[in-house]
Amino acid sequence: MQELDKTVDLVCARLAVFFSTHNLPVQEYQLITLLQSENLLALCLDDNYWVALFRKHFLVRHCLYKLNTMGLPEGRSLHLGPMSIELVVASHATGLPSEDTTYRALAAYYGDLTHWVEANESNCRSFIDDFWQRFKAANKLGEHLAVLNLPADCAWPDVQAHYRRLAQQHHPDKGGDGEEFLLIQQAYDALKCLWGK
Repeated sequence: MQELDKTVDLVCARLAVFFSTHNLPVQEYQLITLLQSENLLALCLDDNYWVALFRKHFLVRHCLYKLNTMGLPEGRSLHLGPMSIELVVASHATGLPSEDTTYRALAAYYGDLTHWVEANESNCRSFIDDFWQRFKAANKLGEHLAVLNLPADCAWPDVQAHYRRLAQQHHPDKGGDGEEFLLIQQAYDALKCLWGK
């Protein structure tokens, strides 16, 4: 664990320097490539491809969340999207990242280094599969909400209520259209995945 803590400190320091000179959005892959080229991710190497991939991703995200908490100049934060990272000045931000419940949940997950330590092929593959399911669902969020006649700013209880009403109305056993019911079910399942339910 001591070696991991040392690596975290080195990666955090390097990322702080990187973001002090780069203001444009950057992809996580670019950061991983940079850190690998400087041999800062050697601790993440593993015989198993999935474990190595997960550990690189996790370590970079851990350090990015840590930088947001303690390592950036006043008034700046990192916007940590699923595919890109961007340095944001407070006047351009819609609020502090720490005020967002999704952000807090992700920060708590990536803040716990036991996920890195206990990585194995099974949980790494599961993590990666779950990410892509959520990413695909997020790309079609508007479509799924439209199927359920919901606005973009709806909450999970709204999704559940609209789904139940529409499912009952269009269920084939109650005289509804089977194809419409299937669309409603698929939209609900995608939103459920996106909301993490």
